[in-house]
Amino acid sequence: MNKRPIVVVCLGMMLLILISHLFSLPVPWAAETDRTLRQAMQDGADCSAYGQIYRVERTEDGCTIYLKNTILVIQSNFYSLENSKITYKDMPGVQVGWSICAEGYGRLPEKARNPGQFDAENYYGLRHISVLVTGEACRVTERSTAWVPELSRRFRDAFGDVLEQGLGEKAGTLQAILLGEKTSLDGDVRQMYQQSGISHVLAISGLHISILGMGLYGLLRKIAGIRVSALAASLFLLLYLWMIGFPVSAQRAVYMFWMAMGARVLGRDYDRPTALALAAIILFLQNPLYLYDSSFLLSFSAAGLLLCAGKEWGAFSTGVWLWLGMLPLTAWFFYEAAPVSIILNLAVIPLLSLVLFFGLAGGAAGLALPVLGRLLLMPAGIVLEIYEVLCRLGSRIPFSVIITGRPAVWQMILFYLGLGLGYGWMVWRGKRPGRGGQEEIQEREMNMRGARAKGQARWKKFSTSMAPLLLVPLALILFLPVSRGNTAVMLDVGQGDCHVITSACGDVFLVDGGSTTVSQAGRYRILPYLKYQGVRRISRMMVTHPDEDHINGLTELLEMRAAGSLPMEIGGILAPAWMEDAPEGQAFIRAAGQAGVEIRYVKKGDILKNRDMELRFCHPDGQEYTGEANAGSLTFLLSCGTYTELFTGDLEGKGEEAVSALPLSCDVLKVAHHGSKNSTSARWLKKLSPRTALISCG
Repeated sequence: MNKRPIVVVCLGMMLLILISHLFSLPVPWAAETDRTLRQAMQDGADCSAYGQIYRVERTEDGCTIYLKNTILVIQSNFYSLENSKITYKDMPGVQVGWSICAEGYGRLPEKARNPGQFDAENYYGLRHISVLVTGEACRVTERSTAWVPELSRRFRDAFGDVLEQGLGEKAGTLQAILLGEKTSLDGDVRQMYQQSGISHVLAISGLHISILGMGLYGLLRKIAGIRVSALAASLFLLLYLWMIGFPVSAQRAVYMFWMAMGARVLGRDYDRPTALALAAIILFLQNPLYLYDSSFLLSFSAAGLLLCAGKEWGAFSTGVWLWLGMLPLTAWFFYEAAPVSIILNLAVIPLLSLVLFFGLAGGAAGLALPVLGRLLLMPAGIVLEIYEVLCRLGSRIPFSVIITGRPAVWQMILFYLGLGLGYGWMVWRGKRPGRGGQEEIQEREMNMRGARAKGQARWKKFSTSMAPLLLVPLALILFLPVSRGNTAVMLDVGQGDCHVITSACGDVFLVDGGSTTVSQAGRYRILPYLKYQGVRRISRMMVTHPDEDHINGLTELLEMRAAGSLPMEIGGILAPAWMEDAPEGQAFIRAAGQAGVEIRYVKKGDILKNRDMELRFCHPDGQEYTGEANAGSLTFLLSCGTYTELFTGDLEGKGEEAVSALPLSCDVLKVAHHGSKNSTSARWLKKLSPRTALISCG
């Protein structure tokens, strides 16, 4: 460490940030959120945002404009902000550098409402974006174009048009790989890449920058000197950063590339740990909270693990080492791990250079000669097709994806302690030769005589290259299921219903799941929570009645299961007996059939129980029920020890009267029909006498 003071400074900054976060202290160089703004925009408000444009992005629905040095006006009150995000349905004729006044409806980025849900507040906070505005009008207040970023934007848009014309439906994937734009990326393709463990190719990372930067530098070195080649490659990456919007992982790689080029030009040694630490310091000065950002942690972890990897390990063992080292972070942020990625990346990573070369060459050529552009893009499209084929083949391998849930801190500490001890053992035993270690092995081989000695040398090489495999059992620390006890959780799905009941023995019951105010509630609210909790099997889906705000999320999960993109099993479905012939329930029944999930129809008097809890169905009767759907909601009493909770769906009217006649009481009542005046009468509440009532509405 004495020879690497930059590393010491970096570790000190990390410690300061961690201590500040632990004790809720302000970080000296971090921006603070205006509390009065939070109060003013708690539920959203009409506003005007004045600021200077620093980025413009086209989207499928219009465009997004990012403003810096924003002044937000709400009812004659002025708020000074760092950045803001404005979305328009139509593309206003503006340029980067212009100052505008954007009028519309503003809101604060939403904090995650359920565990596992995407946290927009954290995401935009890391990017210093305080307010999201749905723009209705745009007025230019000053025309002063910032030509370098503006020309980069125009080139990016034109480049994207060439990709769309040349690749069609695969253009969205290539735009994500080359430009970092995911607005056109198909959701199913994104999920396919993620579940196969190769989603890193969709984010511009150190791998992309290394291929582009070193490739250009190597090409220029054949025709020019070191200084010219290094300067040209460094300038190209700066312009590339401008074009893609300065993502964290790309910044890290570019900073390290610049330091490597500087060392070559000055004739100095390039120290990778020092370069990595200096890149981290630069990013911490931009925003100290990057320490908690997934892109930052994954990028720097991958770079740090590669520094520790032995050159003699080979591609497979190095892949195992990287997968193991990043496993806790992958589980923490994505709640799943893909062991199959170790194999897939052996093909994916080498082929990425072809995607980048032909993608960039085809896009650039297509700006002048569209026919030539389409021809050059063809190899890139073929490789992308190979990627999808590999993902589909990989998904058929048993345990290709393992849901881990978010690991506990003690699990992560124990894992990294074991990994560190294992790595230390490899170094101590000579499994990873240090300076001169490889030469020492070769020297010993030259001095050995006889077949037995040569065999020992070959075994030494083989054991050295396979050493990381000895650490694979550490993954069990994160893979073994952890019992979370008996729980009943109501999820926030907006205007809708969804409960998750979990028993200590591992059974999971999903009671309803739908929303009319949250788009794709199954994919973005229900599934993330289940994965966060480490659920690998839904024992039963339970449908109270077939209203959309109770079943459209469940239908999504069934459709994902039928498509092979749901990383968990569904043991079966329970539904009221009358729903079998009800017209409004047939779409759901078809979705269950296509997913291969059996539906069992239940009625009053049926009981479902395991060793931890009992579910007693109280309503309705069998198929002879002919009343309204809401009044026929499947109603059941959950009993777990002395705890009882009554689930009612949208029970109302005659259905509520029928259940009121039963000898029932409960500790917790799930209020029917989202608290509607048509249900939950005073008589009903007096009879049940619940201590707690839960209402799901939005």
